[in-house]
Amino acid sequence: MNVLVYLNKDWKDEWGGKLELWDTKMKACEVKVSPVFNRCVIFNTDADSYHGHPEPMTCPEGVFRRSIALYYYSIEDKPFRRATYYQARPGEGSKKIMVKIDNAMVATYTAIKGRLGANDKIISKILKFFSGKKSD
Repeated sequence: MNVLVYLNKDWKDEWGGKLELWDTKMKACEVKVSPVFNRCVIFNTDADSYHGHPEPMTCPEGVFRRSIALYYYSIEDKPFRRATYYQARPGEGSKKIMVKIDNAMVATYTAIKGRLGANDKIISKILKFFSGKKSD
């Protein structure tokens, strides 16, 4: 489950930043939620609870979209480890291939972490090694 509490006093709708909640087939946006101060949004997070804020924001310099995000998990006998699975919105055909590539890379990264028992810090060091950048 996701719980979002927005912390944006005097937020203007024309700045964007709305949370979109999509149907389970990713065919239609069911609700758009403005990130106004003290608004709380609670929704289930599972394999087909598509959500996000995909529209670019146009807020003035120095103004940011702020929120507190809380995640609640349940205990499962056989937990399923998977990466976040992103979807292009209907009408974004040109983005579909890039989203698929990104999903494949994130899934591979998640699988490697799970099999090796690695964490993000270890993986970051490996990636920095291969990129030629000095490790912290």
